[in-house]
Amino acid sequence: MRRVAEDMPYKQSKDLPDDAVVVRHGAMKFDMETGANTCFDVYGVYGLSGSAVVGLDADAIAIQSHRNHGKISETTAGALRAAGYPVEFTFNGDHVTIKLPGPPVDDVLTDFRNLFGELRPNPKLNLDP
Repeated sequence: MRRVAEDMPYKQSKDLPDDAVVVRHGAMKFDMETGANTCFDVYGVYGLSGSAVVGLDADAIAIQSHRNHGKISETTAGALRAAGYPVEFTFNGDHVTIKLPGPPVDDVLTDFRNLFGELRPNPKLNLDP
């Protein structure tokens, strides 16, 4: 049986307020299943990566991010927490980890699609040179 860790991996000391925008990069289903399972295998937490910068909107977060996925979606840290998904700054920079209650089953995937809304083009990839 897999043991689930209580704490987030490599938690940063800075706070993520409820009104902070959280951006997911890339397609939801495949990236979520792979990402959550990899996070568990490495850190003992079913988690998904995202980006957040306190005070910035989703477009500004996507533009400054090192991630170059073609699509993004967004929600707030408060909406994630209200739905039962703790979210914290982890690792470094704008990286956040969204903790899942267990494996990324269909109900969780559907919940996330609803929380993050429609995928839209990443504005970073549409900037004029």
